[in-house]
Amino acid sequence: MEVEAVLATARSGQIPQYWTVWPLRRDVVLRSALRWGGVSVFGFILFIPAIFATVPDNFTGSGAKLVFTSVLLLVLGATAIGSFCIALYDLWRVLRADEFLIVMTPDDYVKAEPRRITHVPMEHVAYVTMRGMKNPMEQQAQLVDPYLQPDRYRFMRGVVTVRREPARSPSLAFLDTRTDREVIVATDDSFEALPALEYILQNHAYNKQQSRTG
Repeated sequence: MEVEAVLATARSGQIPQYWTVWPLRRDVVLRSALRWGGVSVFGFILFIPAIFATVPDNFTGSGAKLVFTSVLLLVLGATAIGSFCIALYDLWRVLRADEFLIVMTPDDYVKAEPRRITHVPMEHVAYVTMRGMKNPMEQQAQLVDPYLQPDRYRFMRGVVTVRREPARSPSLAFLDTRTDREVIVATDDSFEALPALEYILQNHAYNKQQSRTG
């Protein structure tokens, strides 16, 4: 299906059965912006006095004091400025929330962002991978079809909790077999919880593979 037709159908409100559409959740992104803004303010409260207290005295010599001061200022500066940039990005997403959309159908994966649309046919979706989740959800061996549930997002109550590597930033991605390039689906819960996105994507990709091979 053409990507323009997929997006038009998703935005029409007349969503076909087995399609799942996720708009950007403004409330989630706004809370993220406020949280990162608070971290940024706290970072600047520490960073600015630290500059006045250490510059230039701590940089006139050499040795351990110089190294420690440099590392300290870099950490505080990165925290303050980095958090501020993330907060600005989240605010930008809130202002343009209508332009964000993720659509998963039995045949297509489509993600719309300002000035960018990613479209991958489901037959080319492979190696769906979720990273950085401390307690992500895995489906049980026998899981009720989520599309038969009254609320298709409540299916996660039928899954178990397992551990995965916690050292990375959260992300959900897959391999586009047409180009052998990684496609990032999401790096936070601004559309939906990452385990929910993962389950739907894996389900569609698996079913598409089965229909082609069976």
